[in-house]
Amino acid sequence: AQDSGVGGGLGLRVGDVVTTVGECSVAGAARWAGCLVEEAARPPQGFCLSSAGLHLLLLQRPASVYRREDGSVECCRNGSETDLCFSYSYSSSNAKYACLSVRRVLGESRACGSNADCRGAAAAAAAAGGEGGGGGDAGALCVCPALGNGTRLLRVVHAPRPHTLYVGHPLQPLYSVTMSDYVPRFTFLSIHLPPMLETFCKYLVSLSGALALVNSVPCFALDGQWILTALLELVLTGHERVASLVLLGGTALLAGNVCLGMWTLVVG
Repeated sequence: AQDSGVGGGLGLRVGDVVTTVGECSVAGAARWAGCLVEEAARPPQGFCLSSAGLHLLLLQRPASVYRREDGSVECCRNGSETDLCFSYSYSSSNAKYACLSVRRVLGESRACGSNADCRGAAAAAAAAGGEGGGGGDAGALCVCPALGNGTRLLRVVHAPRPHTLYVGHPLQPLYSVTMSDYVPRFTFLSIHLPPMLETFCKYLVSLSGALALVNSVPCFALDGQWILTALLELVLTGHERVASLVLLGGTALLAGNVCLGMWTLVVG
């Protein structure tokens, strides 16, 4: 995963236990793939941010909006890997853009599709908190990453290190990251041990089946010779000549396949 979009200093490492991708809970390797597919099919989402927090971040990072050649909007000119251009709006006004710190925006914020989602969540928190509860910011805004071409911002939560922020196509980690359902209980056990044992068992079963199939070929010195003899005794009388012809043909066929395989191996 180090060469993928989820690698890097705070990216995924061998042994990390992934629990959440975006808003989807991961309960196994199969669910990891399902969550990425769901995130790819889901409409782009934003994150709730208080109006006061947005204004504070705007003072720290004034936005300078321009459009790329592909039509997407960019407002972070410093090329920072920690900042991202977000869009937001007040009620039905035109979209505005701000260059914000991604980790400060996400923090523990919840996903949203509009400002109404943030204000509804704030009202619910206030009702649950009662008079002494912290409630929430009734003027919270939904800030959405200004990304295009199917690119998404995903928060990948994994233990024991801080969560990873991934910017890219949601399905790309599906092909660059390998997941396992097994977690070693002891530190001296390798995390690669279960897939190694699984692969070994698959090869063992395949090899045993192949050897059993080859052994049943009507050929001299193989069990197929006696299987053929027993079958011919049941259906034919004076079967010796027929058995000899079949055994010669089976032996020639098996020898030809072996020679062809060796020739292909040497020449190839």
